[in-house]
Amino acid sequence: MKKLCEMKEIQIITLDGSINTQQQNVDLISLYAWIIEHETQIMRQRIKYGKEKPC
Repeated sequence: MKKLCEMKEIQIITLDGSINTQQQNVDLISLYAWIIEHETQIMRQRIKYGKEKPC
């Protein structure tokens, strides 16, 4: 994502201001992407468990 922003000159500004590519603040993009991926995996596991668990 960082490379795409740089290649296409796309600017990203998050609502909380933690990432702002206009100010060259792109270091946290990889960290946030990893956190989001990790949370998505946990959610998938919980949904799968919820469907398998008898009521």
